[in-house]
Amino acid sequence: MLKEFSQFKFLVIFVGYFLMFVYAGWSQLNWDGWWFAVNSSVGLSILGVFLVTYASISGLGASSYMGIHCNAATTQIVPFLTLGLGVDDMFLLLHNYKDVHHTVKNNEIGISFCISILAYLQS
Repeated sequence: MLKEFSQFKFLVIFVGYFLMFVYAGWSQLNWDGWWFAVNSSVGLSILGVFLVTYASISGLGASSYMGIHCNAATTQIVPFLTLGLGVDDMFLLLHNYKDVHHTVKNNEIGISFCISILAYLQS
């Protein structure tokens, strides 16, 4: 029975990761413009899911290279655990990126505005 659960079920893993690609892209979609526009984060979210996927694959590959045998936990739980934790962090980073991007734009405008006013006052 343990041998049956230790088998890697590719279809279940691929369907789960495909659904996460669709969800990540759909949740970061900006309807104001084209979906790969500058204001939309669809490309970044899909890239984030790719990075989580490759991290999971490289972790399983490195552990098998070191001779660690796969059991039911590593084949059935670890891929979805890394997917959930990695995508959660990716969504947090994308949300904060939008806020930081607008703050930096306002700070850059503020500095150039102050410099132009100082130049105007000196003339």
